[in-house]
Amino acid sequence: CDGETIVNGENGFKITNKKGFSKLIVKAADADSAPKSCTCHATGVGSQDSAEITVTAEENTITITPKKAKLTCTAGKKKCSIQFKAEKVSGAINKKLMKICKLKDDGSVTGCKKAKKKKDVYERER
Repeated sequence: CDGETIVNGENGFKITNKKGFSKLIVKAADADSAPKSCTCHATGVGSQDSAEITVTAEENTITITPKKAKLTCTAGKKKCSIQFKAEKVSGAINKKLMKICKLKDDGSVTGCKKAKKKKDVYERER
């Protein structure tokens, strides 16, 4: 790709061969580091072929939407839960890595706890 030979399983490239097709998977750190084009060569019994592939990459974004715009909790009350939805452009969100943190006035975060997922809503009790 981009004039360099790639090796299956190295440098973020994986080639999967199926019965009717082959698939090239590129795991780039960001859209800028993804290759722009690849030339694939295939050799069979008595024949060979090649094709030019254009590679496009998109940055994957996560959108977080609170279930309630404003949340009021009363001191001494047992349950006060923060709830939000999280959506990702491509792929699934790893629910084990989702955390909800408290935001201080100076912009720093503290008290991060794992969020629990119920249906499509993440939740954390205060």
